[in-house]
Amino acid sequence: MPTFTYEIHDMNVPLLPFRFRPLMDVTGRRSLPNWHEETEILYSFKGVGNVRLGGENVSFQKGDTVVVNTRIPHLVESETSVQYCCLIVKNSFLTENGIDPATLRFEAKIHENRVQDAMEAVRNTFSAYTPESFDGILQIRSAVLNLFSLLCKYHASPLEKGEKTDETEEKPKSAKRYHERYYLRYDGGKRSRTMD
Repeated sequence: MPTFTYEIHDMNVPLLPFRFRPLMDVTGRRSLPNWHEETEILYSFKGVGNVRLGGENVSFQKGDTVVVNTRIPHLVESETSVQYCCLIVKNSFLTENGIDPATLRFEAKIHENRVQDAMEAVRNTFSAYTPESFDGILQIRSAVLNLFSLLCKYHASPLEKGEKTDETEEKPKSAKRYHERYYLRYDGGKRSRTMD
């Protein structure tokens, strides 16, 4: 089993609590296994791949949207090639807009025209964005909120009281505690663990 790295996503523009990667390409390999607090959306526009979500394998091809729920270890792999975009959304943006990702489980894989159209709108608003455009910020926020509105309405279910988001949730929490307690530094080109 791969080692999953805890990712910290610093969003540099306070009004845009998102990270958007317009082109991710996994060809004959796998992405860095990782997990994080934020909700992540992958949208494929070319090729075929596989997304590992905790203990679940999800096939992934053109037109598919895969939702990585909060704190779920994940990676993308392809024996051939898969191209997709990646949207990472701060949970604070969702909760400020009445969506609590800690109490919802989004479906892992969605292949539906409404969601495809919403993802294309997100891609288009990000590609048209310029830092000096306040209107562009509003359009991006609106497109992301529209996407999550659709996901909540048609592709989410509430978690039962006490239900975990994934059976592997304790491993990520343990890794995060380790990450917070220790750090890596380089001594003469050699990596070593040191305590705070």
